[in-house]
Formats: sequence, C-alpha cells, structure tokens
Amino acid sequence: TILDNYINEYDHSAKLKGLESTIKIPTSITVDSVEFLNSYNIQLTGHIMQRYPKDSESIQGIKFNNSFDSKISKISEKNSNRYNVVTWAFQVKIRERFDYTHYPFNHGNIWLEVSPVTQQQNILMIPDFSYYNSLTDINSANGIDEKLIIPSWNIRGSYFNYHNDSSRMLNKINSYETVDLPA
Repeated sequence: TILDNYINEYDHSAKLKGLESTIKIPTSITVDSVEFLNSYNIQLTGHIMQRYPKDSESIQGIKFNNSFDSKISKISEKNSNRYNVVTWAFQVKIRERFDYTHYPFNHGNIWLEVSPVTQQQNILMIPDFSYYNSLTDINSANGIDEKLIIPSWNIRGSYFNYHNDSSRMLNKINSYETVDLPA
C-alpha cells in the first residue's frame, strides 16, 4: 500500500503534464557474490529478473548508476500471457562511501542503484515482492544468496529504497515534458 501510494504520485504528475502514465517494471535482484577490491571499491555479481509488459522490447534494459566497468547480459527471456520475463546476469564494480571513522566497530551499507537504460519513456522499476520470501521478517536478507559469505561482515538485512535518479539527464533538460522519476 505504501509503495502504491508513492508510485501514484508519479502517475498523478504525468497526468498533470499530459504525459503517458508511468510504466512500472516489477524487478527482483539477487546478489550472488561480493568482493572487496580495495577500501572503497567492491565488485558484485548476481541476477536481475524483470517482468516487462507484452511487446516491450524497446524499453528493456538496466543500468547501475553508481558503477563502473559493468557487464550486463540477458540470459533468458520467457513470454507469458501478460509479461515478458527477462533475466539478466551482471558483474559490476561500485565505488562506495564507507565511513571508517569507527573502525573496527563500524557498519557499512552497500548501495546498488538500478535504473532503466532508456530515458525516452516514463519507466519506474518497482520491487517485485512476489519473488521474495519472508518479507515480514525485517532482518531477512532478501535478494542475497543464502550461500554468500563476506569475511568479517554480518549481514543484517536488505532493503528497497527510492531516491533521486541523477542519471536521467533528459528529465533535467525538458522537465515540463517528463516526470522526475527516482532510481
């Protein structure tokens, strides 16, 4: 309900501007491995599964906003009556801002910021809650492989969050023709 209310604000904004409503892409992420390359750079591998509307090849694609040296490949596509289910494999390097002032008692968050590749349409990726089990347990690590081991780290949980998407540059130029959608 909270997610739906949040998303409805963007649909309302699109309607006020006379634009098409937001295309919502249910997205699930699983992180399979994490490697700390140095004190600020990490490498993640995993999978992303998305449910696109039928006949939507033109809007398919993902990008990691806070990354460099990304490798993303489509590994499967299944068509159902309502959706095209696309699975992507990724290997991505991310520069994180870890705070080491309280070392060795610090705790860190790894932020994985995902956006659609295309900027031509109002596309919003939403968490695909039907993919994850145990969403009622706040300490559950949804989207993290159960066999994932990060030495000297205790995984407390995983979370979904929206924030300003600075990668959507067209939105800043033609703000009256677009909706400022989050990552």
